[in-house]
Amino acid sequence: MPQNGTDIITDFPELERLAPDWERLWKRDPRATIFGGLPWARASWQAYGSSRSLCVLVVRREDRVAGILPLAVEGDTLRFLGDPRSDYNDMLCDPDMGSEVLESALGVLCKAPVPWRCCILQNIPETSNIMSHLPRIARPKGLLFHLAHEAICPFVDLTSDADRILADILKKKSLKRYQNKLGRLGQLEFRHLTDRAEIKDHLPNLFRQHIARRALEGENSLFCDSAARVFYECLVDELDPDRELRFAVVEIDRRPVAYHFGFEDRGALLWYKPSFDVDLWDYSPGEVLIKKLFEYVREHQLRKFDFTVGGEAFKGRFANRVANNYALHLFRHGPSGSANKLILHTKNTIKKHPTMFRAPRSVLSFVRDSVQRLRSAADRHGVLTMARKLVLGAWHGAVFSRDEVLVFSTDGAIPEPTAEDLEIREGTLSDLACLTETHGDFLTVGRLAEARQRLRRGDRLCTAWKAGELAHITWTGSREEITAPFEVCDKCRIKLKEPATLIFDCWTPPRMRGQGICRGVLVALIIRDRETETEHWTYCRGEDITSIRDIKRAGFRLRYRMRRTRFFRYIEFNRVSTEKDQQVDSSV
Repeated sequence: MPQNGTDIITDFPELERLAPDWERLWKRDPRATIFGGLPWARASWQAYGSSRSLCVLVVRREDRVAGILPLAVEGDTLRFLGDPRSDYNDMLCDPDMGSEVLESALGVLCKAPVPWRCCILQNIPETSNIMSHLPRIARPKGLLFHLAHEAICPFVDLTSDADRILADILKKKSLKRYQNKLGRLGQLEFRHLTDRAEIKDHLPNLFRQHIARRALEGENSLFCDSAARVFYECLVDELDPDRELRFAVVEIDRRPVAYHFGFEDRGALLWYKPSFDVDLWDYSPGEVLIKKLFEYVREHQLRKFDFTVGGEAFKGRFANRVANNYALHLFRHGPSGSANKLILHTKNTIKKHPTMFRAPRSVLSFVRDSVQRLRSAADRHGVLTMARKLVLGAWHGAVFSRDEVLVFSTDGAIPEPTAEDLEIREGTLSDLACLTETHGDFLTVGRLAEARQRLRRGDRLCTAWKAGELAHITWTGSREEITAPFEVCDKCRIKLKEPATLIFDCWTPPRMRGQGICRGVLVALIIRDRETETEHWTYCRGEDITSIRDIKRAGFRLRYRMRRTRFFRYIEFNRVSTEKDQQVDSSV
């Protein structure tokens, strides 16, 4: 007799035995996307399965699999198996059995053998099976439902008049201008890689570019998480790079300057994860990448360029249609479920009125960030030391402060190399941005923005490494006068007789301090520049005893003192004096 019912699969090898049925449903379902295929589920499970419990609902009718709702439990939350990296989530089902499959699957959720407190089904497209059939089903007893809009998904619809639409996009002046500008750096080439080994060779560079780009925005890249990197590597193994995976690279003289990790699915190119080299920010390699992808769409006569989830401004320059994603939240019936539903409704209300709640959100964000910084500082220095610094900081900021900077120069002699085993490298903006993953307390967004401006002015970034670990960061640049605006103020100025090399903004990670590394770097920089025969200058705060010792041991001698004395924040006296404390300039 034919068997009807809904099974709950909690073992992945058992799920693999459903591969033929999964593939059959995926091919027959006109609403299915690449995110709903078994290869995507495999990659997600390999990357995130160690912290999850499988809970896949399989609906059978007459001994035949009629639908699959792939879920997994993480903590006490039930989610789609493809989360958190799937832009479009849905159930798979026979086209004529959607309502029956959805009702049966949701009906057994309360009986699932894995414990869960709430079910959050995110990124459900408005055209999905779930959204199409949810209004038609009888709501299962024991579950509370909450449906909310989650995100917009811009796309370029090319089902009609594709030639005109693509011609209008490709003739945009910005796309042409940046392609010409980037092309002047060398031989410009765009490729879709089809060899898995070559793609995997490029993945670390894509990760690095993305980490650097997000760091410049003050955010952590998803690739700071090792599981995300594993997931992308698994996708390369699971998806066909000739047919499904579209891994694109823009190169200048074989140097990768932009990547796109995307997909081609049922006549559509899906924009998924782009990256570009931040060292070429002013050349906009991202714009060139977009232009090349639209040329690919035209060449292969695709019907859609899908920007997927997100309403970023640049997408609006190209998209002619917008779709919507929704989130379905399910709670168990009872006091706890009702409270959670009320909290969720309140959050969505706040989300719908951003201007009304902007100020409270900013205050909460400031308080949260301040508490986090205080905790980090307390862990690093200790509670008593931190409290002392806070009290002194408040006193100096409000009542009285005195700051002093000591300025040093070399006498023209080339020092002997130190015994320090240091590797000095020429640094780039992307190098600095990637270091935020381990040194984010020092390399803040403001410092990265300043670094970008310095590099554009011609200053040079130098990094020192010891046994493969960052040991020192410093800057050098040609100067005709010396100022220390961050340490004292820009009113204190020292005019030089001729241009000289200034070594400034030196920083050593805490675990590397006290080892004479600063001295080793200074000596190495002087030796590096020996052919220029320019004088070298540097400065440090007057209370930084360790730096003063290293600077003098590197062959520098004290030349000037910059002082700022400030009363009640606004009354300020500035002074520059020679080593013998002879005043050469002052201002009030």
